[in-house]
Amino acid sequence: GAVGLEQAIQSSTEAAAVGLKPHLNMLVDLLRAKRPMAQALDAFAESLGDGSADMVIIALKDNARQRGPGFRDVLTALAETARDEADMRRKVLAERAGTRRSIQIVTGIIIVFPLGMALFNPGFVEPYRSVQGQAVLAVVAVFFGGAMVWLRKLSVLPPPARLLVRGETR
Repeated sequence: GAVGLEQAIQSSTEAAAVGLKPHLNMLVDLLRAKRPMAQALDAFAESLGDGSADMVIIALKDNARQRGPGFRDVLTALAETARDEADMRRKVLAERAGTRRSIQIVTGIIIVFPLGMALFNPGFVEPYRSVQGQAVLAVVAVFFGGAMVWLRKLSVLPPPARLLVRGETR
């Protein structure tokens, strides 16, 4: 029932991860202040701001309202899904880290090579000393900078989409 759920939430704050504790403490405080469970869970969802957590919060809200059997199975399935999602995100981030490192190496070479040529073989970069050469170099630099920005955007993993939005009641 809802009272059992409130007690479970209160007892879970002790074993919660460090990053989750302040949010859980806020939820417990709201429940102690006699805020309805659905409103307290909405505030909790807003505080967390995470799409993966929204699935668990929706299940908690449904259980508080319906008090049906099988809640443990739902939470177990959600935990497995969240674990699988976290593992997949870790793998993707690890693969992208290798790509980022390769991009850093290529960028370093692209910057160091012309500087070295200008220092040790000034005749090689002589065409870039004219206005036309500087214009060509500027165009190349803009394209290179654009490519770096584009690669940076590709390397950022977007957070999961939110299921609960402010003002939504479920």
